[in-house]
Amino acid sequence: MADEKKDKKTSEGSTDFFLNFMKKRREQEPKKEEPQEKEKRVPLKNSVLDSVYAIIDAINHVIEGILMDDRKSKWLSLVMAAILFITVNGSSITATTERTVEDVPVSIVNLDENYAVTGVPDKVTLKLTGNVVNLQSAVYKGDYSAYIDLNGYSEGTYTMDIKVKGLSGGITAVVSPGSASVTLSPKESRVFALSYKYINEDQKDAKYVLEPPVLSKSEVTVTSGRETLDAIKYVQAVIDVKQVNASFTQKATVKAFDEYNNELQVDVEPATVDVSVSVTSSSQQVPVKVNRVGTMDDSLAIASITPSVTTAMIYGAKENLENVKAIYASVDVSQIYENKEVYGVPIELPSGVNSASIDTINVSIVVENRISKTINDAEIKVLNNTANRKVDFNSVITVSVSGAASKIYALDSSVIQATIDINGLEPGEYEIPVTLKSTDSLLDVKLLSEEKVKVKIE
Repeated sequence: MADEKKDKKTSEGSTDFFLNFMKKRREQEPKKEEPQEKEKRVPLKNSVLDSVYAIIDAINHVIEGILMDDRKSKWLSLVMAAILFITVNGSSITATTERTVEDVPVSIVNLDENYAVTGVPDKVTLKLTGNVVNLQSAVYKGDYSAYIDLNGYSEGTYTMDIKVKGLSGGITAVVSPGSASVTLSPKESRVFALSYKYINEDQKDAKYVLEPPVLSKSEVTVTSGRETLDAIKYVQAVIDVKQVNASFTQKATVKAFDEYNNELQVDVEPATVDVSVSVTSSSQQVPVKVNRVGTMDDSLAIASITPSVTTAMIYGAKENLENVKAIYASVDVSQIYENKEVYGVPIELPSGVNSASIDTINVSIVVENRISKTINDAEIKVLNNTANRKVDFNSVITVSVSGAASKIYALDSSVIQATIDINGLEPGEYEIPVTLKSTDSLLDVKLLSEEKVKVKIE
């Protein structure tokens, strides 16, 4: 029962409160006294107050009648809400504002078909002014456009205003630039050799190789003004290779370009050509190796540097893959002072290779103290003795080898390669430089003997 009383009290609206207030007020009003004497005059002040009270009372009766009627009270609420909305927003609805619209295309109208036109900007900027509602509506719809009207113009150069159409009433536009120097010239036709251009190659799986296309036309006829024709650097069939994974044919649009690769607006006959493209996928397996860049601390050396992947497939044109012996990932060792795992080292693809089966590798590096060892009897070998001549020289040299301690302790002198090259030398005496290297890239070798040896060739 208590809950019902509570709900009833909660549901009492502002209308009931107002009616109860009016009822109590009327009960508290003093009852009117009957005039004692008809001829007694009522003071003017009391008469005015009575009139005001009477008007207020009449208004109260009207409001009371409206509030007692559910339908009339709803209409009153609607009217009051409308008055409030207009009061608050009326000034903003009629306010004037500005809006800048960029990259509005410029069209050409009424151009004589016998003439070509140059100098018309592709796009302009509009500064629009008007009331908020109309301006927002115009920008949203986008019914306006910028144009140059060439009605009645023939060969020559003219300064033309860029106009705007399609704006609703009350909106003004300032165009930037507001005019253009336009040249009309008689159309001419020239024949151009047709080449090709692939687009969207970055959206094709790199393991697929595109062969040069077969075009249905080798030449096309281009028609435009002389100035535009003179600017043409090449004419190409534009071939879209997005997501291709097999040989295909398509109709390619023919376009003309200037020396800066800007497309020129011209008429081309034919406008499209048939193209046929062969798609291949050559691959080859190669070793994955690690390049060291930077210089380690002199007291340290790398005992081992191991890639997480030792071989990978590479893709590209067959003739490009034939000369690739390995692919590499480079690791900077200048900040390495202890054993370390380097993650996500990118693979570096040589020229002509489109892609590889891996993009990155991890590299494990083992670091030890650096020590050195001297080898006194390293042997020099002779290269390119094609004539099998007798070569007399001191074939033993002294070298220093340094590297990780474990490698030096197990050093085999066969990893040291010292050579002299006698290619093209006739019999005689020479001083030939010694070339020294190690078959182990983690060992550093240094020549302690003379850099050149005296050689007698017989």
